[in-house]
Amino acid sequence: MDMLNSVSATRFDDINRLSALSRAERVSSTESAPAPSSLGALNSSFLLNISGLGKALNALSSLQSALAALFSPTGFGVATSSNPAVATALTNGTGAPGYYTLQVNQLAQAQVLLSAGQTSKTAAIGSGAPTTLTFQFGATNNGVFTANSSQPPRTVTIGATNNSLRGIATAINSAGIGVKAFVIADSGGFHLELASATTGAASGLKIGVSGDQTLADLLTFNPEGTKALTQVVTPQDASFVLDGVAGTSPSNTLSGNLPGITVNLAGTGNTTLFVNNLAVPATDNFSAFIAAFNTLNDTLNSLNNSLNGILGNASLLLGLQTQFQNILSSSSGLALLGITTNSDGSLSLNSQALGNILNTNPGALTGLFSRNVAPLADQIANLVQSSIFSIISTLQTPQVADQAVALQAQNLVLMNLLVAQQNAELYFLKQLALPMGTSSLGNLLAAQTQLSLLDSMVAAGA
Repeated sequence: MDMLNSVSATRFDDINRLSALSRAERVSSTESAPAPSSLGALNSSFLLNISGLGKALNALSSLQSALAALFSPTGFGVATSSNPAVATALTNGTGAPGYYTLQVNQLAQAQVLLSAGQTSKTAAIGSGAPTTLTFQFGATNNGVFTANSSQPPRTVTIGATNNSLRGIATAINSAGIGVKAFVIADSGGFHLELASATTGAASGLKIGVSGDQTLADLLTFNPEGTKALTQVVTPQDASFVLDGVAGTSPSNTLSGNLPGITVNLAGTGNTTLFVNNLAVPATDNFSAFIAAFNTLNDTLNSLNNSLNGILGNASLLLGLQTQFQNILSSSSGLALLGITTNSDGSLSLNSQALGNILNTNPGALTGLFSRNVAPLADQIANLVQSSIFSIISTLQTPQVADQAVALQAQNLVLMNLLVAQQNAELYFLKQLALPMGTSSLGNLLAAQTQLSLLDSMVAAGA
């Protein structure tokens, strides 16, 4: 009787506290409720670690972009032209600042030869007998051809399957001999156009034909004799006067006349080239680099203080920060450029000191940050690249995948417990809602016991 009174009291106390209907509604709604708080904390911890790696990866990518600006052709200075139609210029940062006058008398040209007109570009020419075209490269002066020793003769074979204008052009282009061939049309019919692939007086052609006589009569070009082809563009060197010094070049790109400055000729006429003092673009690029580095440093400091879990106490990021500090502390040149390292690992820039070194000794800058002689720059760039690779590799490791699977499994177990708990609560409520005398004492006791057990299991799992 005492036990029955206890169960009855429990029944009426529960009904007074919360009606059977309202509790059933609360239990049903749990199916869409959030997971227990500790389970959410586990997920949050896992996502926090992944998010931390993502933040470090973003900061490294920004630093990589800033380094790319320093390595760009205009990263250390800009060269401008008063008349870009005559010439333009680029500086690698070592060119002496100042103004340079340029007079271009003629541009370098590649030789162009044209055949006599034909009525068809696809009709066979000649008998189809095997024919060899021999191409020699060289210069012609006063009717005398002098072969270019750096370009040996090349040959192309023509037969019955390719003895049309189109077939000959295809055979020459496919051979890759340094000659470009085209079929063009005008009022005189279809023509084969041959052009040397390189400019300069020494890139002229001498073409011998052995085999079919019809092809020989069409394609022979001997500067010292028979010329079946017509020369429409003469091969020649560029001629110019740069800062009062006359010069020639087989190319329209001048790369050795002004140290550290590349001049690209575009037309005849006069222009003035201006090379700046490097300070403005270099200072801007250094400021961007230091800002990106400091963002990375702040990110690493923050993450190192907060991350655990899959990062193994953030050893990956700690190691990355240490490597950066070692590289910067080993370079004495940074101080000369006005760059100093602070106690927290960040960098500071003295723009005035950097401007002084850029104006008086730009070689000190390029010695550190020019990719061609890049002890410091390559160390930083290589570390950034390897760090990006390491973080991406970490995100792809089985350890990360296993932890994600484990969290998913724990989610499933806890959700199954919650469903079982809901079912037990619903059964218990149904027993409580039955009229007095229709619910057995055993059913009530069993439901209450099962419900208590599931409550404790969910609490332990959460």
